Amino acid sequence: MSALAYKAYKNTMQHTASPRDIELQVFKRITSTLRAIDTTRPGGFSDLAATLQENLTLWQTLMIDVIDPDNPHPQELKAGIANLAEFVRQQTHKIMAGEGDLEALLDVNEIIIVGLQTRADTNSVTGPETGAEENVA
Repeated sequence: MSALAYKAYKNTMQHTASPRDIELQVFKRITSTLRAIDTTRPGGFSDLAATLQENLTLWQTLMIDVIDPDNPHPQELKAGIANLAEFVRQQTHKIMAGEGDLEALLDVNEIIIVGLQTRADTNSVTGPETGAEENVA
């Protein structure tokens, strides 16, 4: 595929992707990047710190979404996401201090990816949902 065609395809996907699809892609990209970082190479810790910050920002965004009074999702789901967001925040700070568990963060993200992917696969068979229910959070 030519570079121009790829760019056009990518732009179209960005304009037609559902919020759930976007969340899935962001989680996949951040998790893959975290897995690939080699902290033993020069600049590796800086890469880790930057990607951890990006992951934390994603989770903070989800937290803001679930505490929104207009969020239509069940309280149990919102509470679960809020608890995970707090866990991610705490683990991120611990990792930056050399005490946390990166695998725990990766596990949380991968569980979310599986959930989003499963939902996306179901929607491709049954059709997409409508409205605010497109988001995880």
